[in-house]
Amino acid sequence: MSSNDKLEELAHPTYWDERYVSPTEDSYEWFKNYDQIREFVEKHIPDKSSSIINLGCGNSLMSPTMHEEGYCNIANIDFSKIIIEKMSEKYPEQT
Repeated sequence: MSSNDKLEELAHPTYWDERYVSPTEDSYEWFKNYDQIREFVEKHIPDKSSSIINLGCGNSLMSPTMHEEGYCNIANIDFSKIIIEKMSEKYPEQT
């Protein structure tokens, strides 16, 4: 499979559903974890009631950690309905 084919595959929800359907890692941070961007977030989003959108949230702990820090208006969006359901079950107080 060429690298272009692999990138193309990432654009399909079925790829992500297959990734999350079986229990794998508990969480995965594609970019950085909250501790690594905390200072940036606090500087640019000081109002913890601000609306925040987390695109491609997957099973990242970014939103749960931000919620623990007091950010209460976070919308998590992902291609995979499976991971949204799993994370909603894991963190029901955030749905």
